Amino acid sequence: MFSRDQPVYKACRLCGAVASLCVSHLHPKFYWEWMQRTGSKYFRVSDRPNLRRQDGYKLPMLCAACEGRFSKGETAFASEMFRPLVSDSGTIVTYSDRSFYCLVSILWRCLAYDIDVGQAAQAPKHKYPELVDAEAEWRAYLLNEQILRLPRVHLFVTDFPVNDSPQINQYLTRDVDATPMWTQTKLLGFYTKFGRFICVAEMGDFDASKWVNTALSATGGIFTPGSTRILDGGFGELLLDRASRYRKSRRDFYAGLSAKQREAIRRNEERQGASFENSDLRRAQQLDAMWDMSIERVGRNEPCPCGSGIKYKRCHDFHSQRQTTGRPGPI
Repeated sequence: MFSRDQPVYKACRLCGAVASLCVSHLHPKFYWEWMQRTGSKYFRVSDRPNLRRQDGYKLPMLCAACEGRFSKGETAFASEMFRPLVSDSGTIVTYSDRSFYCLVSILWRCLAYDIDVGQAAQAPKHKYPELVDAEAEWRAYLLNEQILRLPRVHLFVTDFPVNDSPQINQYLTRDVDATPMWTQTKLLGFYTKFGRFICVAEMGDFDASKWVNTALSATGGIFTPGSTRILDGGFGELLLDRASRYRKSRRDFYAGLSAKQREAIRRNEERQGASFENSDLRRAQQLDAMWDMSIERVGRNEPCPCGSGIKYKRCHDFHSQRQTTGRPGPI
């Protein structure tokens, strides 16, 4: 979801104040810290494979006052929802209005970024103004201004799927992503995920009846992950498509590594020893690799047997030439 062309802000993107800007995460710091604790200690981005990073994607976007606003919400969400649910994805949690505020802030940051770098313009042209309106409405909510309607936000917590399901574990449980959801004629919502947390804001033609017990209250409440269901087949196809893009992104990443950096990664994993071998990241990698190798080979233009609905040559054909991916993700 990250663009090579980082937007340059001369004023706070939230309140508009002309002030010194903080270097802000698009997705919260607690997510990136969890990624380090449960995987490799460093990050790499697929379009710059030989550059090692110690933190997630950040950019100067907010003034100190607005950064402080968001920090309060992130502290609440991390303690009320994130940490309990990554420890046990089935635990019932009580959340406050601050946790809801945090999720809207993440959605807003990702949508504002997509608009500013031009990625949101990939949505149907006649629906693009709805994305711009949503960004303005969410911004007003985050600034505690009077608005006509509160954002409708859904949350779903993923886990490692059962053995006979498509194994897209690294995408479902580790990756970060964000994109508008649309068809040729409809704008459905805005989607973001970080680790095991899938968050969707309703827009336009979103069918909430297919999202069972996922809606959050702006005033807080009780979230019971074991009762949540997503019955929206179109959203399932979106997940498979995004996972396929990220799989190809990782393939491109490894193909682009220099010999020196390949050796650096090997040594880093070796130093971590059992902590890496038993990590959440390693489990995801191993399960995905076993699934990928089990996919039978078919004609390059036939639907991939994995069930993604994508042509084999663009999905599990590891013998094809390396392909580009649109949106690179963190490795």
